[in-house]
Amino acid sequence: AALKAKTKFLEEFAKENYTAKDLAEMDRAFPYTVALDKDRRLLWYWGWCASTPEVLKQNYEHIQLEFSVNGEVIDLSKFAVDESTPSSMACKSYYTALFHWPSGETKLQTKVTFDAKINDGTADYAAGTQTFNYTVTMP
Repeated sequence: AALKAKTKFLEEFAKENYTAKDLAEMDRAFPYTVALDKDRRLLWYWGWCASTPEVLKQNYEHIQLEFSVNGEVIDLSKFAVDESTPSSMACKSYYTALFHWPSGETKLQTKVTFDAKINDGTADYAAGTQTFNYTVTMP
């Protein structure tokens, strides 16, 4: 329902922006600073696309995904899973809607590990880890 309602993503409120080239780098942290002026429903998301459903399935055999809030790991079953084929690519993404932000600072982290080199059908990606660190502040 949140996707259909065009709920905005956390990154849309962050002061940082990263290029596709940046986001292809492994063993790197990506900080996002999100200063909210009021409570907002936002999507927390991570996804991967590949050239075909078969390649996507093979890629996910080497992808470990971990979401945490203030250091506490959240079970992936708490996230919706969307499998779609936009732009003739096969994609799988995990997302959840967040709202009722507490006053002060909330730390969200998405940790993505490729345990082997993978190829999405168009490019190679090295083994390694990417960490997406969101600091969300509410007055």
